[in-house]
Amino acid sequence: VYKRQLYLRTQLSERYAYTTCNRMLSAVRKVLHNCFVQGLMTSDDYMRTKSTLTNVKGTKQLTGRRVSPEEIEALLSYSSNNPAIDARNRALVMVMYSCALRRSEVANLQLEDVDLDRLTVRVVGAKGNKTQDMFISARVASYIQDWIKHRGTEPAAIILGIKITRELTSALSDRGVSKVLATMATKAGVNKFSSHDLRRSGITTVLENKGVGVAQTYARHSDAKTTLAYNRSINIEKDLTEASELF
Repeated sequence: VYKRQLYLRTQLSERYAYTTCNRMLSAVRKVLHNCFVQGLMTSDDYMRTKSTLTNVKGTKQLTGRRVSPEEIEALLSYSSNNPAIDARNRALVMVMYSCALRRSEVANLQLEDVDLDRLTVRVVGAKGNKTQDMFISARVASYIQDWIKHRGTEPAAIILGIKITRELTSALSDRGVSKVLATMATKAGVNKFSSHDLRRSGITTVLENKGVGVAQTYARHSDAKTTLAYNRSINIEKDLTEASELF
């Protein structure tokens, strides 16, 4: 049994990414545990085989990219010749970027969650249902205010769909948010990016300027390691070089 488990681990590690391999190994360990509990294998066999099924170490490849400040400005400068759509799109981009929102969070954002007097946006997190007030700048508030002029002040989701006839519809879905951003990128001549890339970009900007402590709170992460994994700074090599010169 020991040799079979060792062979299994070797084969999985060679065929799959380490994350996938570890999920499979975890499933096998659960099966072995159930076999032991049901008396189908001795404690010695269980401990021996389990010890061969330890997780495979590896480094997860970074996904996504940073949307640069220049690209953000290009998105904001793009005009569709429809003032309402342009106002909504600019508010969407800036709220997602400046508050590091997931697409589900911005889709669920309600008008009552935005306080332009206090310059805050209340975010109900997609993970853990955590609620946190995010501060926004006067510039971001101005984009939101411009959109509200077209949207109106009726209680509902703040980011709404708009028909060709310029009639406002219901809240944009998660997929609708991604579709709007993809269209903006194409029309504005910006390289393709995902909705989550805006979140990555906002977190990276805070990491560069305020450090991991502030960035962790800003990103609404419970673990700083998760925040660091969002870093897509174009200055990483430069920063590491300067750090080496401290010694």
